[in-house]
Amino acid sequence: MHNKPVALVTDLNNFEGTGTVQQVARHSASLALLDESGHIGTFSNERRQLPW
Repeated sequence: MHNKPVALVTDLNNFEGTGTVQQVARHSASLALLDESGHIGTFSNERRQLPW
């Protein structure tokens, strides 16, 4: 199971990311669309909330 946040593969991280543009965009969009009752101040990946 993937326990790390998905990092987009770019030249900024020496192409060591694990995620595709689609994965990162999907998760980012889901977080952007949360309402006031959504989780804030959390650490998560596309599957679940992760411990700090």
